[in-house]
Amino acid sequence: MIDIRDAGKFIAPALLEPDFYNRKSFTCAAKFYTLVEIVKTWSKVTGKEIRPALSGPSSLPPALEVAMKGARGLITVYAYFGPTGQADLDWTLEQLTDKLTSWEQFVEDHKPWFED
Repeated sequence: MIDIRDAGKFIAPALLEPDFYNRKSFTCAAKFYTLVEIVKTWSKVTGKEIRPALSGPSSLPPALEVAMKGARGLITVYAYFGPTGQADLDWTLEQLTDKLTSWEQFVEDHKPWFED
């Protein structure tokens, strides 16, 4: 998850030390959240219980449904950004000096948009 308000926090280190960060990549996210974490946080902050639709009838065309089922296992093997994704994210976060916005804070900050 990345809050667009945090974009500068990822750019600042490279601007301050361009030679050091030359040819390096940043994994620009505050954290890798699971669907369960996202749903629980949303429910907690908004006070409205939601559940992910992980099973049941699909509105996808049958061929796409088959392809999606085959792809689900890939997240287990390759994670968000490949096999080194978590290590890459950890390295990126070590480079930053400013605190990033958490998913909970993001939902809290934008809560009025979600209310009826």
